[in-house]
Amino acid sequence: MNTAKINELESVHLEAVKLITDLSSLSSEHLNEHLFNKIFAPSFHIYGATREEITCFEQYEDLVKRQNKLTKDSNDKKLVDSNPVLRSYSPNGEVAVYVDNLKFRINDSKAPKEVEKRVSLVLFKLSEGWRVSHLHLSSIAANFYERENLPKGEWEMKNMALEKMVEAQNIDLINSLEQLNDVKAQLIRQEKLASLGQLTAGIAHEIKNPLNFINNFSELSVEFLLEIEENLNKIETNEVTDEIKSLLEDVKGNLEKIHQHGTRADGIVKSMLLHSRGGNGKMEDTDLNALIREYVNLSFHGMRANKNPINVDIQIETDDNLQPVKINAENFSRVILNLCKNAFDAMREKVQKANAQNYLPQLKVKTRADDKKIILEIEDNGPGVSEEIKEKMMLPFFTTKKGSEGTGLGLSISQDIIKSHGGILELESKEGEFTRFIITLDRTDQKL
Repeated sequence: MNTAKINELESVHLEAVKLITDLSSLSSEHLNEHLFNKIFAPSFHIYGATREEITCFEQYEDLVKRQNKLTKDSNDKKLVDSNPVLRSYSPNGEVAVYVDNLKFRINDSKAPKEVEKRVSLVLFKLSEGWRVSHLHLSSIAANFYERENLPKGEWEMKNMALEKMVEAQNIDLINSLEQLNDVKAQLIRQEKLASLGQLTAGIAHEIKNPLNFINNFSELSVEFLLEIEENLNKIETNEVTDEIKSLLEDVKGNLEKIHQHGTRADGIVKSMLLHSRGGNGKMEDTDLNALIREYVNLSFHGMRANKNPINVDIQIETDDNLQPVKINAENFSRVILNLCKNAFDAMREKVQKANAQNYLPQLKVKTRADDKKIILEIEDNGPGVSEEIKEKMMLPFFTTKKGSEGTGLGLSISQDIIKSHGGILELESKEGEFTRFIITLDRTDQKL
């Protein structure tokens, strides 16, 4: 870790030790929740020599009040020495463990005495800075006294029991850290999607107006050219009229190209707008099997209504034991439509090949579930994709389709939607044989 990071960590560590060891110097008027929250994580645990556990500022405030009441007429206690026992850091520099031995002097009227305590802290590097998640304060003298006076076997048994407790707490800590990282990653992803949505919506709206002018005026210009050709045909043909007709054909071809690419750009803009809108954000219990049947059917009829329709043998196998799944149905249906459309386009390409006379397009859709996962597979027996192309398939704006047919955003959007559900979208393919998309969702831990 760099010096700045270490200095910030040391500062938070010292403040935390002061807050928990110098309770008698604090009064209710001086308690500052804002300062407290700058030291301790949103979710934290403080353990003392007793079995008491503190998990919020109110409990800490109550402890200070009780401590002040107890020590009002008692002897003065002062921290006189602090020795570091352990400084440990995670490989990524995001977690630190600090252990210190503290020595206090108690000014007893009869005879001053010294008391030793050990303070252990676990600190995490959050976006707002270092924060303490766990703090434990124990009495060293008490532990030594207990060890000296207990039989060896009993002490070892007690030590083993404590080790098991520590191990259990470590497991809880690791689980908490994993959950925190999952939530953090999910929030970052959602924030990125929201920012990307706002950005693409703004850009798309700005581009759409000039694109409409380009497309409309290119169409009008072609119509004007046709009128000019009609008028030229009424004039006696000579070298000049032939030259003009030849030039008009060139201009007409150029305008058609402009319109073709303008239409493709318009399709990309529409996809960007669709991407930016997202769904209503609601995660609701949904009959996934029914949703799949409905949108596979809808996609098929949409393909049949467009140019170059093909016949497809659709096989849907659903797991009847699948319970309602918490998903955003509007967004998830978009994924089904995208994957089915890609499958139909791929199979159409194979049908149009000269050597595919005996080829029967087939789409297989399956759902299955176990105790932990829900799996959806959409497979076509189209031309498949090569390993080189497979690596690029999920990239935004990458497409294998010709002309204005593809925008290259369908799979990218689908992947973002599945990720927003805490799931995984995978691609399996064998060139010349099949392409299979596999969606895996967590059954017990659905995320927004």
